[in-house]
Amino acid sequence: MKKEKNTSLINLIKLYLGFLFQKATLIIFSVSLLFIFIIILYISNIDLDMNVYLLSYEDIHFNYFTQAFFIIQLFNSVMIATITISLTINSNTFDTLFISHTSRIRICASKILCSAIVLFLLNLYEIILIMVIPLIRYPMFKLTSDMYLSFIYLFLSTLVETIISFLISTALPYIFIPMIYMFISIVIKLLSNNITDFKEVISKVIPMVSISYKKIYCDALVLAPIWIILFMLLYISVYCIKDLK
Repeated sequence: MKKEKNTSLINLIKLYLGFLFQKATLIIFSVSLLFIFIIILYISNIDLDMNVYLLSYEDIHFNYFTQAFFIIQLFNSVMIATITISLTINSNTFDTLFISHTSRIRICASKILCSAIVLFLLNLYEIILIMVIPLIRYPMFKLTSDMYLSFIYLFLSTLVETIISFLISTALPYIFIPMIYMFISIVIKLLSNNITDFKEVISKVIPMVSISYKKIYCDALVLAPIWIILFMLLYISVYCIKDLK
C-alpha cells in the first residue's frame, strides 16, 4: 500500500482557514466588526462642539483612545473565544484526517499560524479604524510613531491571549472552557480600565495596550515573545499527548 504523503504546512493552514470560516464564525466576525465600527464612531462624539474641542482637545484625544482600545480589546476576547472553539474544540474530527500522515507539531503550527493570520488582519482593521476616524473628526489630531507601534502591541497581546486559550481548551476540551476564559479576560480588562492600581500591576505581566496623554505603550512588550513561545510549547506538548479518537 502506498504511503500517503505528508500534508504541507501551507496546505494545512489553508484547510484550517477554510474550516474556521464557516457560517457561524463568519456571522460572529461580521457582527463584531460592524459593532466595533459603530461604537468607535460613537466614541468619537459625532455631535462634538468645535469650540469645546479646541479648548480641551488633548483630553478628548486621550478619552477617545482609552475607550477605543478598551472596546476593541473586549471584542477581541469574543473573537478569540470563537477561534478557539473552532480550532480546538470543533476541529477534533477534522484533525483525525491528518494525524495518520502528518505530525501533531505541524498540525499545531498550522492552527497557530492560521489564527495569527486572522488576528493580524483583524488587528490591522481595528488600528486603521482607530486612526482614520480621529484624522477625519479631530482637526488637531496628528499621527505619531507610537500610534503605528500600537498595532504591534495589540497584535502581540491578542496572540498571547489566543495561545493561552488554545492551551487551556486543549487540556480541558469542553466548549464552555473558552467561554470561561473569555469571561476572565474581559473581567481583567474591565478592572484594568477602571482601577489604576490593578492595571499598573497586571500590565507589567500581561501584554496590553496602555494609553497616556503623551503616548500609546505596552509595559510587558518584552515579555510578550516569551509568553508566546512558552505557551506555544505547552500547547504543542498537551496536544501531542491528547487522545483524538
